[in-house]
Order: sequence, then structure tokens, then C-alpha cells
Amino acid sequence: MTRPRAGSAAVVLLLAVFVAQCLAFVRANAQTYDEGVTLAAGLRLIETGVDDVNLEHPPLAKVIVALPVKLFASPKLDVPAWAKRQESGFGLGRDLLYASGVPHERLLWLGRAPMLLLATALVGLIGLFAWRLWGPRAGLLALVLAAFEPNLVAHGSLMGLDLPMAFWLTTALFAVHEHVLSARVLWLVVAGLAAGCALATKHSGPLLVAAVVVALFAEALRSGKVTPWWDSATAVTGRFRALVSEAGNVLLLVGVALVVIRVAVGRSGYEAYLAGMRAQLAHQAHGHPAFFLGEVSRTGWVSYFPVALALKLPPLTLVAAALSLVFARFGARFGSGIPVVLAPALVLCGSLLFARINIGVRYALPLVPLLIVLGSRVATLPLSRWASVALGLGLVHHAIAALRVAPHDLAFFSDLAGGPARGHRYLADSNLDWGQDVGGLARWLGEREPPRRTYLAYFGSADPRAYGVRYRPAPNSCPHPAPWRREPEPPNGRELLAVSAMNLQGVFFDDPKAYAWLGARQPVAVIGYSISVYDITDDLGAHRELERMYERWGPGELLAEQRARVRELAGGAP
Repeated sequence: MTRPRAGSAAVVLLLAVFVAQCLAFVRANAQTYDEGVTLAAGLRLIETGVDDVNLEHPPLAKVIVALPVKLFASPKLDVPAWAKRQESGFGLGRDLLYASGVPHERLLWLGRAPMLLLATALVGLIGLFAWRLWGPRAGLLALVLAAFEPNLVAHGSLMGLDLPMAFWLTTALFAVHEHVLSARVLWLVVAGLAAGCALATKHSGPLLVAAVVVALFAEALRSGKVTPWWDSATAVTGRFRALVSEAGNVLLLVGVALVVIRVAVGRSGYEAYLAGMRAQLAHQAHGHPAFFLGEVSRTGWVSYFPVALALKLPPLTLVAAALSLVFARFGARFGSGIPVVLAPALVLCGSLLFARINIGVRYALPLVPLLIVLGSRVATLPLSRWASVALGLGLVHHAIAALRVAPHDLAFFSDLAGGPARGHRYLADSNLDWGQDVGGLARWLGEREPPRRTYLAYFGSADPRAYGVRYRPAPNSCPHPAPWRREPEPPNGRELLAVSAMNLQGVFFDDPKAYAWLGARQPVAVIGYSISVYDITDDLGAHRELERMYERWGPGELLAEQRARVRELAGGAP
């Protein structure tokens, strides 16, 4: 009885540690770029059944995050005023969070809560999946790897779509494995429901469904034996006959998934779903501005996701997965893991090589649970004493690295990249800077004597004023800036320039080196790894650069003010 109790206690403790990291993240991080529009779209769907805010994605995850907000806060959406301004959905999301009569902190806590629950369930499912495949030791190792996975913590604490996609895929593949073991049709239905939820969450859902289908066919090819759902008492043997019978199982799974889609889109029907998919494909073809290894491009790089995964995932996860493959002949039987883990992982890896939108490792998040499950098989290998010590030290490093970066898990970079402080050299966007640190900037400013003026080049859709930042907008490449108004300033004090990493990298500027002149200056602070603060008090060179940038990129209303400041510092000289 002692071992089962100890194992159960370890599971509960690890899940509690994961939840604690998520809660710390939610408390410390401001609204990220897409959260406002996601929440606003979900509320519109609940209230009207129509998504006229964000047609880029299907409805399921948006409704999930909006449901507790609707039930426990009921903020008011001023849709006519938003429509009159002819803004994008980001404007309505900002109105919702900062002008709806409900504190934005409460809205963020409520909207993020369902994702936290899904993320915790995913961590538990990862451990269960590994246990069912390789045994209890593997299950415990998988749980440790998942509980201290900063990417799961970060995206499991935000109103996003990528964590749910990882959950749906893991659920579907777990159900496929259970169906293979038990021949029960119920597990096929569960896999179909999960696949349908993936389709109803993002338009990349068909790729995940393809991964599940590949898993089914790979199992039929490996074992040469399939139990068709219409005759669960008879197993079909022979590889060709098994493949044919598996096609029937696939039809059931896909049929269930299509029903889920029909229910999710409601009266809009399949046409609305297909229209969204066409728009997403057009977006893929058009590309998206991205930063990678010092370059800015909108066409993407084939090497982006392999490098991003190597830099953003904890090293132990990658090393363990590689060792599991290298030593496939040792330890727990590897055969059943080929179809349900390895084959889908290869499908996802192959597709990522051709992705043109390279704005975050989050797009590869469904791959992370598969790598963890695959790597957990290392616990079943006949390890020598030194190898066991190395694994133990690796686990200690794994946990310390996660706790050390908390609560800034979004900016996690492994030691291969030099840690999060050097991450800006390699990647950007949701890998590092998603607007999450504006609250940290407000806290940093509040701990010091109020500056005379703070110039802010903020990349994010939050309203900095709502967090207590009083600022002048610096030339700013954010596509959806918050509205700004002049406010009284102290007559004396320092002049500060705070610049988000995305703007330092020049991702959305027509000149990516727009802020390169700051490279010769040392920031006085870096807030949460994503906002660098420079002291430019009486710095004529810095103010000349700002004047030049205001003239080129605006806002024009501040150009005259900046010219006057330059003349003042230059002693009246032109």
C-alpha cells in the first residue's frame, strides 16, 4: 500500500506545483496581444450566436474563455461605438477589458481560469498516457517533465488557442491507444470528439485530425490486426485487411468530428467554417512579419521551428526523447508507441517545416506532450548507476530552470540559448514579447521617483494607462496601439525610453533597424525580459533620433514637441 500512496501523493504534489506556477503567471502578467479580441469574440458568440469580431478562428476556445466571464462578471460591450470607429476586433477587446465597468484584472482571471483547468488536465493526461504506454516509472517521469514545462505554464495561463489544441490532440491519441487495447467503440467516439474539438478551435485542426488518422493506420500496419467498430467481437488479421478495416474506424472518427464542428458553428453552418479556413490559408500564403536569428521576414524559414524547439524547450525533454529512439530495443516495449506517439509527431514535425507564419513556438505546442511521453520511456531503460545519477541531476536542473524563470514563463529560453536574457537575439513575438510586461513596467516605475517623461514604444494591445503607466507614445510599430491623451507631467525628473523587444527588433517597421541606435546604450532595466528601459535624460543624441523617427513614423502631433526638446538641449541651435 505504501508505494501506491506515495505515487498518488507525488501526482497530487506535481499537479499542485504546476497550478502554483500558473497562478503566479496570471498574477504577474498583463493582457497579452490576442486575449482581448479572443474574449470579446467569445462574448459576442454567447450573446448573439454570431462571431463578428474575430473570424480568423473557429468558435470553441473563444466560447470556453468567455463563459465564466459571462456568468460571473457580465461586462457590457458597446458594439455600436466600436463599429462606428471602424476598428478591428482588437479595439473592441480593449474596450471590453478597460472600459466595460468590470476591472480588467477580474476579467483576465475569469477568462484565463478555463485554460488553467485544461492545462492541468493536460499535464495529468500526459502522465497517464506515459503510464499506460510504458509503466508507472515512465508516467511519473512524464509528469515531472510536464509539470515543470514553462511553455505549458505560459500558454496554459492565457486566453489562447494553442494549449487547447495540445489537449485535444493528446486526448485523441490517448483514446486511440485505449481503443487498440480494449477494442471498445466508445474510445473511437472519444477520439472523434477530441478531433472535432480541435477542428472547432483552430483552422489548423485538420492537421491534427490527420495526425490521429495516421496513428490509426500506423497501428494497423504495425500489428496487422484491427477490431472494427461494427463488429467488436471479431478481430481482422492480415495487414491489407487490417488497413481496409481501419478505414471504417477512421470514417466513424471523422464523422463524429464533423458533427462536433456542426454543433460548434451553430446556425452559421459549414460554409462559415470553410470561409474561415480559406481566409486562414490566404493568411498563410501572404505570410506574417517575423524575427529569426537577427533577420526579419514575412515568408518564413524552413529551419524556424526546429531551431525554435531546440531553444524554447527544456533540454531534458529533447534529450530524453532522442535517447528513447536511440535505445528503442531496450526498456519497455516500443512497438505500441510507434503509431500513437511517433507517427503523429512526425506528421506535425513535417508540417511545421513548411509553415510560413513563424511567430511562436506555440504553433508547435501540440507536439510538446508527444515529446514528453516519448522521452518518459527513458525511465524504463536499464540505466547504470552513473546514468541514473545523470537523469536525476537533469531533473533537478529541469525543475530549477522552470522555477527560476517564473513568473515570466512566456520568455523561457533554455541554457542552449543562454537563458531568457539572451532570447531576444534569436526569436520574438509570442516566444518572448507578447505585451505581457506592461504591468511590470508600471510596478518598476512606481517603485522610483516619478520621471518627468516616459517615452513608450509598446508592442501590445493592452492600455498601458490602465496599469498605471503615464507615457508619451514613442514611434511605435504596434498594429493596434492603445488610444493616448496628454496628461500633466512633473516639471523635473528623468526622461526614460521604454521599448518592447519586438520594436527593438524592428519586426513591423519598414526599417528593421529603426531602434538600432539604442544598441550602443545600456538599458537601466529590462522588465520581464521583454521591455528595455533607457535613461535618455538630457541625451541630445537620443532626442535627435526620436525626432527623426517621429518625422518618419509619427505620431505627428508629438513631432513639434520633440523638435522643441532638441533645440532646448542644443542650446537653441537648429
